[in-house]
Amino acid sequence: MTGTVYQVGANVNRALVAEGHCWVYEKYNQDGQLPDLQVQAKAQNKGLWKLPEYDRTPPWEWRKKRRLLSRICG
Repeated sequence: MTGTVYQVGANVNRALVAEGHCWVYEKYNQDGQLPDLQVQAKAQNKGLWKLPEYDRTPPWEWRKKRRLLSRICG
Protein backbone atom coordinates (compact mmCIF):
# COMPACT_ATOMS: atom_id res chain seq x y z
CA MET A 1 0.00 0.00 0.00
CA THR A 2 1.23 3.47 -0.81
CA GLY A 3 0.08 6.80 0.53
CA THR A 4 0.47 10.53 0.22
CA VAL A 5 2.18 12.48 3.00
CA TYR A 6 1.12 16.04 3.80
CA GLN A 7 2.75 18.51 6.16
CA VAL A 8 0.98 21.76 6.87
CA GLY A 9 -1.06 21.25 3.71
CA ALA A 10 1.98 20.68 1.48
CA ASN A 11 2.29 17.44 -0.50
CA VAL A 12 5.58 15.97 0.74
CA ASN A 13 5.63 13.29 -1.98
CA ARG A 14 5.64 15.95 -4.70
CA ALA A 15 8.26 18.03 -2.91
CA LEU A 16 10.62 15.06 -2.58
CA VAL A 17 10.28 14.13 -6.26
CA ALA A 18 10.61 17.76 -7.38
CA GLU A 19 13.90 18.09 -5.49
CA GLY A 20 15.22 14.81 -6.87
CA HIS A 21 15.27 13.05 -3.50
CA CYS A 22 13.31 10.00 -4.61
CA TRP A 23 12.12 8.02 -7.61
CA VAL A 24 8.60 7.72 -8.93
CA TYR A 25 7.61 4.07 -8.81
CA GLU A 26 5.43 3.98 -11.91
CA LYS A 27 3.93 0.61 -10.98
CA TYR A 28 2.18 2.09 -7.94
CA ASN A 29 2.01 5.80 -8.73
CA GLN A 30 -1.46 7.33 -8.63
CA ASP A 31 -0.42 10.99 -8.76
CA GLY A 32 -0.33 12.26 -12.34
CA GLN A 33 2.00 15.14 -11.41
CA LEU A 34 4.84 13.02 -10.07
CA PRO A 35 6.25 11.82 -13.43
CA ASP A 36 6.40 15.40 -14.72
CA LEU A 37 8.09 16.56 -11.52
CA GLN A 38 10.65 13.79 -11.90
CA VAL A 39 11.35 14.76 -15.51
CA GLN A 40 11.91 18.37 -14.40
CA ALA A 41 14.20 17.36 -11.52
CA LYS A 42 16.17 15.15 -13.88
CA ALA A 43 16.49 17.94 -16.47
CA GLN A 44 17.73 20.31 -13.74
CA ASN A 45 20.17 17.74 -12.29
CA LYS A 46 18.62 17.95 -8.85
CA GLY A 47 19.24 15.50 -6.03
CA LEU A 48 19.99 11.96 -7.15
CA TRP A 49 19.95 13.10 -10.77
CA LYS A 50 23.29 14.88 -10.10
CA LEU A 51 24.93 11.49 -9.67
CA PRO A 52 26.57 9.74 -12.60
CA GLU A 53 24.13 7.28 -14.14
CA TYR A 54 26.21 4.29 -13.01
CA ASP A 55 25.72 5.42 -9.39
CA ARG A 56 21.92 5.58 -9.70
CA THR A 57 19.96 2.41 -9.03
CA PRO A 58 16.19 2.53 -8.67
CA PRO A 59 15.14 0.99 -5.34
CA TRP A 60 13.10 -1.75 -7.01
CA GLU A 61 16.16 -2.86 -9.01
CA TRP A 62 18.38 -2.71 -5.90
CA ARG A 63 15.92 -4.90 -3.95
CA LYS A 64 15.71 -7.38 -6.84
CA LYS A 65 19.52 -7.71 -6.91
CA ARG A 66 19.61 -8.19 -3.13
CA ARG A 67 17.01 -10.97 -3.29
CA LEU A 68 18.93 -12.69 -6.07
CA LEU A 69 22.21 -12.45 -4.15
CA SER A 70 20.63 -13.79 -0.98
CA ARG A 71 19.41 -16.85 -2.90
CA ILE A 72 22.85 -17.42 -4.41
CA CYS A 73 24.94 -16.65 -1.33
CA GLY A 74 22.47 -17.82 1.30
